[in-house]
Amino acid sequence: MNIIVSFREELARKLYDGGKMFDFLPVINPRLEKDLKTLNTWVMHLAEQDVPFLIISGERMGQDYVIRENYVLWKEKRV
Repeated sequence: MNIIVSFREELARKLYDGGKMFDFLPVINPRLEKDLKTLNTWVMHLAEQDVPFLIISGERMGQDYVIRENYVLWKEKRV
């Protein structure tokens, strides 16, 4: 797991490892400015609300069967 950004990192890692987080924004293209602005907006909002989150880098298979890099924003599941 390659963590790029996290908030309350120790708690966020425990929640992630325990399956108590969900992929809130599952596909963020790091090469698209629009996607990164959306990601940054959510990062600021979640930090203001004191919600633990992780941003991890990964890969996904495109429709053309080409593997592409992406970011995934994981946030704590709340009721």
